[in-house]
Amino acid sequence: MRNLEDSNVLENIATRFRRLRGDETFDANDIRTIWHRGPQRTELLTWESRNGSLIKQEFSFAGLVIEYTPEQGIRTGIIPLSDQVTDTGQPRSTVIRMQSQPEPTTLQKASKLLGLVPERDYYGQHLMEIANDWLVQNGHQPVAPTITSSENFNRAPIEPESTWRTITGFSQHRTDNSIPLPVIAIAGVVLGIILGLLVFQ
Repeated sequence: MRNLEDSNVLENIATRFRRLRGDETFDANDIRTIWHRGPQRTELLTWESRNGSLIKQEFSFAGLVIEYTPEQGIRTGIIPLSDQVTDTGQPRSTVIRMQSQPEPTTLQKASKLLGLVPERDYYGQHLMEIANDWLVQNGHQPVAPTITSSENFNRAPIEPESTWRTITGFSQHRTDNSIPLPVIAIAGVVLGIILGLLVFQ
């Protein structure tokens, strides 16, 4: 699938692009992997150190690839169409053909796609900004995000949990000890019945 000129295609991918709940613990080298995935074999892999610096990001979509490291900067590549799937239609490991210079249209498409993600977090935001920075510095048109919110800068998973992992990798307990409204309502009804029985005895 390479028809990314259709905004509906990008929007369909973006609205279903999510961070996967996996093992995000730091390994022996103090590095963890953050994995985002969407339809049509769209993936964003981020390698993050314990101190919060991003070691590498790799974003693949529609046969296109963006790779970023602080040392090499941003690069683009393609996955040959014949190598994207096996004979059974399943994705397979491929040799990515990296281009000698970043391809502006690839960066613009990636930035547009990431800018449409409703639950874009820090990792998607970071890569989108890196892509747009390169475009501006090299005289090309950047792509402003369609959706922007405070959640775009959050490194923690968005899903509510009793605990969540912080950027340092340590677990932090939630301080929200409020009682759910349905429980309060039921307790009120029960208390009313008890008081009624006491009054009319």
